[in-house]
Amino acid sequence: MTSAFHQLFVNKWLRGAVMLAAALQLAVVELPLLLRAFGTASLDPAHWAVCIAMASTVLWFDELRKLLYRMLERNNPRKP
Repeated sequence: MTSAFHQLFVNKWLRGAVMLAAALQLAVVELPLLLRAFGTASLDPAHWAVCIAMASTVLWFDELRKLLYRMLERNNPRKP
């Protein structure tokens, strides 16, 4: 199992898609014209931190699962 962080910046299309999605999310929540259009409210830094933390929980739990799996495999290698 390979970490999601392995060769993180190799795929330029994926990198571009992530940056575009982040920029669009930021625009919808911070630009006055889009605030009115989408009925959103601006967020303060504490709320942004909560959003980022909550959105990334699946990633962190999956990375922890992979780490634990690798540790178990290292301690109990499969025998043919």
